[in-house]
Amino acid sequence: MEEDKVSKRNFLDGDELTLADCNLLPKLHVVKIVTKKYRNYEFPAEMTGLWRYLKNAYARDEFVNTCAADKEIEIAYADVAKRLSRS
Repeated sequence: MEEDKVSKRNFLDGDELTLADCNLLPKLHVVKIVTKKYRNYEFPAEMTGLWRYLKNAYARDEFVNTCAADKEIEIAYADVAKRLSRS
């Protein structure tokens, strides 16, 4: 029987933020905020790797201090959400 392998890395390429993380994490953050606000959807708790990845990012000052505020993200995507709800 094959064991499930779970990454022990904090980020994509190891334990330090890299350019790949700096490209992906802000997008994940936006998706998390927008889907919660406009679709009442949250990433499932079973997505433990995703939640661990986000938790590790939110623990880093350089990530938290450069993210747009949740309210700013919600406002920025309000028109998109309206257009999608009409479809």
